[in-house]
Amino acid sequence: MPVSADAIPLKGLAIPLHADKPNIARVNRMTFMGGLQLSSPNGDFGGFSGLHINSDGSTLIALSDSGRRLRLNLYYDTTGHLIRVGEGKLARLRDTEGKPLKNKKRADAEALSPAPGGGFYVAYERKHRLRHFSPAWRKSTKLNEPKGLNDQPTNSGIEALATLPNGNLLIIGEGAKGDERAPAWLRRGGEWTPLHYPLADSFRVTGAATLPDGDVLVLERRFRPWDGVTIRIRRIPAAAVRGGSPLTGPAIAELRPPLNVDNFEGIATRTDGNGRQIVYIISDDNFSPLQRTLLMMFELME
Repeated sequence: MPVSADAIPLKGLAIPLHADKPNIARVNRMTFMGGLQLSSPNGDFGGFSGLHINSDGSTLIALSDSGRRLRLNLYYDTTGHLIRVGEGKLARLRDTEGKPLKNKKRADAEALSPAPGGGFYVAYERKHRLRHFSPAWRKSTKLNEPKGLNDQPTNSGIEALATLPNGNLLIIGEGAKGDERAPAWLRRGGEWTPLHYPLADSFRVTGAATLPDGDVLVLERRFRPWDGVTIRIRRIPAAAVRGGSPLTGPAIAELRPPLNVDNFEGIATRTDGNGRQIVYIISDDNFSPLQRTLLMMFELME
């Protein structure tokens, strides 16, 4: 039986891609297919970093850095564009004994990816670790961790998990400020191989998701006081995800004001009924009234 979750009041306000020009839908190699500003009076709502969308796009799961799991239903118009959300439910993440995680050091979930055979992998920072949850989310089990994971800065741990089509697991760290590359590891058959992800232009890694061909989309974020938040998405070819090679690939989209952007930290993908590659991103509002929880949907253009 799944862990019980509490229903919360939830609103989803439709937003355009461009704050001033609602007819603009294309950004580089992605086409906008709907966006929502999510809000709730529930004080535990917000801070979302890990994101998963099920195969038909009907259900969203997001994890927060306060150790909460959000589940909600998504709805679309006849063209497949995201238009609204349904009921939202929040539950606490649990430890290996099935007890709710309660303090920030242990509850800071930053990344989420489906696990082969069912359930999900979750990465935490501050107290750096990897866990596996069954589909019911009743408790977590330990996943062996790569050497060097606990050497990462307290608030700059694993931000990206991507389960590859062959079952291997790719993890990428945020990278400390000023670093020229972020740490990464590839798990094959329970063994970890070190990799690295080159950083450029002051961007840092915040999320990752896998495409059906094995390519990996990596979400990056940059904040500068003079131009605000900029979001970039890179596509890492499947052939580059192997030991000894840097994780490099072309940028396929860059979002910056006056586009509707915020602190996007979660990314997920799926293939819709028309064969389109769909990309979702969600923002972490840091529980701040100055930031928003945005959920945006795009079609990836080949």
